[in-house]
Amino acid sequence: MHKKGFVNLILIVIIVAIVGIAGYFLLVNQSGNITKEQPETTTPLQNAQSDINFTVLYPPTPSSFGCNPYAGDHTTQQSKVIQTYDQWKVLYGDLLKNCYTKTDAPQIIDFDKQTMIAAFAGSSCTATKIDVKTVSFANNKIIVHNVTTVDGCALPSFSYPFTLIAVDKTNLPIEFTFDSVKNPSEPF
Repeated sequence: MHKKGFVNLILIVIIVAIVGIAGYFLLVNQSGNITKEQPETTTPLQNAQSDINFTVLYPPTPSSFGCNPYAGDHTTQQSKVIQTYDQWKVLYGDLLKNCYTKTDAPQIIDFDKQTMIAAFAGSSCTATKIDVKTVSFANNKIIVHNVTTVDGCALPSFSYPFTLIAVDKTNLPIEFTFDSVKNPSEPF
């Protein structure tokens, strides 16, 4: 009888072990399912396009420069990203090089929190202004969409329209697009 009780004890230990192992795997499997059912909200859609807020720094207040800035070094359609006050000082000096009054570059944004973007329409007899229409995030980059307004060329003089905007600080690559539109008030 002693052997029969020992065999029953071993069978009970084996059954308890099997139930314990099965319970463990069941518990782990349910925990995994709970995790899988939670939505993934931390990964942004890489190809989704969303607009980014921006602030126009220049124009509409040319008097903030103390004179009419001249962008003669920027004779082609181009854009610049300004990340520091030192970079802004260099650009500001270029813009004011033909002004009679020289001033220090004003601290118009906090470069620790914002990035400045300058868009130049190039030298033109017909282009009168450049506007940033949208700033968007798409495909892990910032896209700045510029529109140049085209007027008639009544006088043989050239203008160098440009604009400055500020966006929240970014180190993402920035891509620029340029379009031209005719001024609806022009008769031609």
